[in-house]
Amino acid sequence: MVSVKAQQESYAAQDQVTQILRDRHRIRQGDPDDFSIRNLAGIAELADQSAQVMTMLLASIAALAS
Repeated sequence: MVSVKAQQESYAAQDQVTQILRDRHRIRQGDPDDFSIRNLAGIAELADQSAQVMTMLLASIAALAS
């Protein structure tokens, strides 16, 4: 588990961790990773976008209902 101080740093940290794990697992360039990394910043962005879409949808329904 890795944490960063700012959300913008999470993608750079993800790249660094990926490279470290590839080196330690001796994965050659071009070969697929034998591990997975989840970045919660991306999941949070997706949730925020979904909430915005739902807000617009509900506002449209409310405007039609009035």
